[in-house]
Amino acid sequence: MKNKTSYISYSVFLVVLLYLTYIYVMRALPDHLSDYNGHTYVYYPLFTREHIWEALSLAPYCMWHAVVFLFNRIMLMPLSNSSAYSACVFAALSFGVFAWAIKRSVKYYSVEMSDHTIAFLSFLLCVVQPISLPWADVTAYSPNPLYSPTQMCVRAFTVLSFCLVSDIWGFEENESYVGKYFHVETGSKKYYILLAVVLFLSTMAKPTFAEMFIPAVAVMMLIKLFIRMAQKNEPGKYFKKCLYMLYAAIPALISILVQFFTYFLLNSHGVLEDGSFIITRFLEVWEIYSDNVIISMILSLAFPLLLLLMDTGFFIKNSDRLLVIICLIISFFESAFFGESGGKFANCNFFWPMMSAMLLFFFIAVERLVVLSSRDYEKRYQRALIAGAWILVVFHGLSGVLELMGV
Repeated sequence: MKNKTSYISYSVFLVVLLYLTYIYVMRALPDHLSDYNGHTYVYYPLFTREHIWEALSLAPYCMWHAVVFLFNRIMLMPLSNSSAYSACVFAALSFGVFAWAIKRSVKYYSVEMSDHTIAFLSFLLCVVQPISLPWADVTAYSPNPLYSPTQMCVRAFTVLSFCLVSDIWGFEENESYVGKYFHVETGSKKYYILLAVVLFLSTMAKPTFAEMFIPAVAVMMLIKLFIRMAQKNEPGKYFKKCLYMLYAAIPALISILVQFFTYFLLNSHGVLEDGSFIITRFLEVWEIYSDNVIISMILSLAFPLLLLLMDTGFFIKNSDRLLVIICLIISFFESAFFGESGGKFANCNFFWPMMSAMLLFFFIAVERLVVLSSRDYEKRYQRALIAGAWILVVFHGLSGVLELMGV
């Protein structure tokens, strides 16, 4: 009976997510300024033998377009429906990955939590948006930019990559470690291979996540290497583990380099004319969309920032949690200083890495909230903080639901 009710709970939240995603995409497609319109009616039709190089120069990350191809040209569905169904496929994939990760985390920490709550939190993570205020425009840097098909496409690979790195690091630092998400205790080498595959697939969904994540992992591992060198704690042995991680990143790095080459050099609006890579003054692109960047960031990350203040040690004393903070810092400076020339200056294309980092911040904050909520607190202010955290994450989710409904 319990398994049946659990199945119903996951199914209900998934069906609601798919329904909201479907109507959102169908409503966005007629809008010539929407990303769904551009990827569906401009980029996708170019994926033919005659125009393949032009298509790859405009959208070298083509996983979403491949799924549209499956529905449209193999299953012969109308293009608009194919676009909506493709978005639903990746929404379902994200929901499944979030549910799996939270369930594994709950089991790892021996926390009692119903499948109804896990399904609810998985749904929230699929839709979380900035807390919207009429005087603060924060939609340009959402942790879950629902308006972008390719960003929705990369979400599941974002979480899987983080979970793999988290478990690999846990095992490499302590061989008695039992994997939180994966069974790394049986041996980590196969999980390096799996990480290489997942990172590569993430670049085919959208390369911006790996552009931020790989440098962040490198920075974190270099910091740990220098600490080991200072402590004379087997730095040579750890250096070999750094090389293993580098090997796992090579397929993704090659994919990123090829995509940058096709986008910035083969693109007919490339280096010589419009859309070339430039260094801007600090926050120059960002300030087009917000008069107060600090307030906008607080509204975008209100829930995880509260968790960070409530339990700072958790976020800075664990390598994988500190990795997310480094991801946020690196992606923040990318968005603050990088841009494109000409008409693409205001496109905010270097904001995408930060959006993936923000989603990871939400993910680890939700995991921590689950653990903190399982404890008994004697002081009233502690119970109030936990309640406030739940209210904030629900508000973030409600903002997403309202956006999907077009309210």
